[in-house]
Amino acid sequence: MQDSIADLVEPCFLVGAERSGTTLFRLMLDHHPDLAFHSEFEFAVDLLEDGRFPDMDAYHAFLETDRVFQLTGHDVDQSLAYPELVHSFLEQKRLKDGKTMVGATVHRHFDRLLSIWPHARFIHILRDPRDVARSNLKMGWSGNVYFGVDRWIEAEETWERLKSTLDSDRYMEVRYLDLVTNTEGVLREACQFLGVEFSEQMFEYADSSTYDLPDARALRQWEKKLSANEVRWIEAKAQDMMQRRGFSVTTESPQKVGVLESLYLRIHDFVILKRARVQRFGFLNLAGHFVTRRLGLVGLEKRIKLRMNEVQNQQIK
Repeated sequence: MQDSIADLVEPCFLVGAERSGTTLFRLMLDHHPDLAFHSEFEFAVDLLEDGRFPDMDAYHAFLETDRVFQLTGHDVDQSLAYPELVHSFLEQKRLKDGKTMVGATVHRHFDRLLSIWPHARFIHILRDPRDVARSNLKMGWSGNVYFGVDRWIEAEETWERLKSTLDSDRYMEVRYLDLVTNTEGVLREACQFLGVEFSEQMFEYADSSTYDLPDARALRQWEKKLSANEVRWIEAKAQDMMQRRGFSVTTESPQKVGVLESLYLRIHDFVILKRARVQRFGFLNLAGHFVTRRLGLVGLEKRIKLRMNEVQNQQIK
């Protein structure tokens, strides 16, 4: 890549908490004839800290065992500096799809993207945290909803920091509820924001993915599927952010979670997640990965990590 990163077209990033509708929205955008939208792109920012680019040898080694990156099939040009390399991954997606514009989904650390693309644009999607927490629990990413809402809180705090640095013409905010109930209106607004014409092809994602067309019945599932205690746990932890985001709580002042209850929930979350990891990967894989990492047995650790990645890939399929 001969151009410097400053000379490259700035991408647009779709950001928000996991289970907030990012995949659905990304599929719609990716089916636009001019837009190529990369799936999960966290591997571009996970090793960034305080705006400092990672050591390239360490980053290359990280990519060799990062499960999501390995699924992309991207080539790694080891002659490139960090900003040019991560941008090359977007370019590979754009060129493969034959599109003119490119973007990507990022769920965490997305405020770090400005270290690489200082003029990037952002679309932020927001979903009710009670549905996000419930969905995280269903996915096995938390042992209970009290800790399942943490990813939502973290993502929204990250968005607050990032938004405060952006001019108003560089970001767009979308509610998942509007994406589901007014899909074409939201997509037309997104196209205008991105500077492209609206295309009906954006609805064709349902023909080539496991995602159906938006269904309003998917909204507010928490009202049917969460207990009163679970709703209280979420609202007690997230009420300040919920109010800043325009979500009403079920009680005017949710009862705080006490010390003993918080301790129980933490232990419960820990036990459930550890048990799930053993069931998923097997005790020998987990023990082997722990021991080889502690002893610095890099080659053996890598083989075990790749084996665990394959297990996870098979379960996702």
